[in-house]
Amino acid sequence: MRKKEAPLSALAAWKAMKAGDWLGLRDDEAFLEGGVDGVDYRIGSVSRISLRDRDSDRPIAEYLVATVEASDGIDRSLVLVSSGEEFELRLYFAPPAFARATRDGLIDRGNTWFFLPPADPEDFISADLEYAPWPDFPAFDDGSGKDPGRRKLVYGPFGFGQALYGSCERDGETFPLLMVEYATEGEARNPLILLLEERWMRPNGEVPPEGGFVTLLAGRALVAGEAELIPA
Repeated sequence: MRKKEAPLSALAAWKAMKAGDWLGLRDDEAFLEGGVDGVDYRIGSVSRISLRDRDSDRPIAEYLVATVEASDGIDRSLVLVSSGEEFELRLYFAPPAFARATRDGLIDRGNTWFFLPPADPEDFISADLEYAPWPDFPAFDDGSGKDPGRRKLVYGPFGFGQALYGSCERDGETFPLLMVEYATEGEARNPLILLLEERWMRPNGEVPPEGGFVTLLAGRALVAGEAELIPA
């Protein structure tokens, strides 16, 4: 299976990752699961997210989100964040408590803490709401294996510190995307939150009142030696 390994520092190699390649994880959890060789996961789809300044249209950053196929039922994603020659690799998973939904769907199931309160709680459109800079996240299993009932943490702005707009290219299709990042300084196995809202605007320029499709991922940054790319 192994043909050539790309070192963690090779930005160009990571940017070239594609469906069918393999991600080798060499962190503590991977060693516990797979022994001294760690664990190799097959990469599924790869989404390329381009973020730009809304006023100047200046490129801000690029995110490559690669889904990882695993047999344990956990939805994982490897995320490559790059700006110029600077880059970082992160490993995220999808907490079951926050299943993908439209903005309307989030509100219907009580996840109103995602957003700042509307002026009139009885009369508002979901698409008009702004994401909260300090959302009141409920306790959830952050992957640490500890009792989620005792894991309520405070999350605040991270990364660029605001909602960013851009486009996402996946499987030959390009569509609008909105991104928000959060982080906690509390003790957490996965202290980062990545929120992605896909298709918040329709191809004709209209904004659907129910909002786009929101995905929430929890994760952490990888350090040198914890990941390697194995091209197919």
